[in-house]
Amino acid sequence: MFPPVALATGNASAWFGDGAMRLTNPLSPAIRLGAKRVLAIGIRCPDSARALTDAEFAHASASAACLPPRPPLAQICGTFLNALFLDHLDADIDHLERMNDLVAAYGRGADAGPPKHTVAEPMRVVHPLVISPSEDLAVIAADLADRIPASVRFLLETLGTPDARSADLASYLLFDPAYTRALIDIGYRDADARIDEIEAFLRGETADAAAVAR
Repeated sequence: MFPPVALATGNASAWFGDGAMRLTNPLSPAIRLGAKRVLAIGIRCPDSARALTDAEFAHASASAACLPPRPPLAQICGTFLNALFLDHLDADIDHLERMNDLVAAYGRGADAGPPKHTVAEPMRVVHPLVISPSEDLAVIAADLADRIPASVRFLLETLGTPDARSADLASYLLFDPAYTRALIDIGYRDADARIDEIEAFLRGETADAAAVAR
């Protein structure tokens, strides 16, 4: 969708594309550079995604005798893009938390003596903080669908535009100042709502300690 860009690499140049398509472990570069805390900003609203899943299962339970409507191609494309750009962060955070549990369990067994093998890259606990939007970006994109260029709107209608709660494809194609301004405003509001937690995290403190300090 976006053309590759030529960048200088030492004495030569090479073509680079969107790194999110191949960076399946987005936290890995920061961790390998020695980070002990990682602040990750996601773009998926967890409450909205959970509510949509619950609604789909509820519909399936209520009408077990018949299949739900077949998802249109636009919804399938949106799910495909989510798999490329959104799912990696969720999976990587889950993997990091499991590795933290493993490192903690290994530390509790320290009385067994030092490790018998040299570890090339010692493992350590890395504390994550994930900030996710409180609103569904697809719903915002659906509300601003009239600002999508006519040719793109025609394409979406051809693919079968899904309901607003599943309009993920439109959220990837809406390059409009009103949409980006709405996203920036959500970012400011969500950060302000968790400012104590964010400041405590950046200082290496717990949220409770920050509240006492204030």
